[in-house]
Amino acid sequence: MIAEALPNTRIDRRLDERRDCLAGLTRWLESARRTLQVDALAVADASGCLVIGAGSARDCEELAALAPLAGTFGGDSGVSVSPLSAGAAWLCAPSKTLPSDEWHDTARGCLRILGLH
Repeated sequence: MIAEALPNTRIDRRLDERRDCLAGLTRWLESARRTLQVDALAVADASGCLVIGAGSARDCEELAALAPLAGTFGGDSGVSVSPLSAGAAWLCAPSKTLPSDEWHDTARGCLRILGLH
């Protein structure tokens, strides 16, 4: 009886994620972290500050701090990076051989969620 009296207030999960890009990005990174089989994934801003991550907070902070250096100088920094929006942000993971298709799909997903595609 009560259910009939209340209007349908259920919010579609997909619509909710579109309004809250950080929640959507968190879910995306966690899924990608599992797919890529890495301990952590992070999105860092251009100065190396953690924007959002999946995995251990400590690992995410460390990845974010190293991302601009790895992106600028390359070398063996221990971090794999992919620039997002011309280096305004960085997608970063612990350095290991990452499947390039999945890595690029992860970066494209981040851009899509952030509205930077």
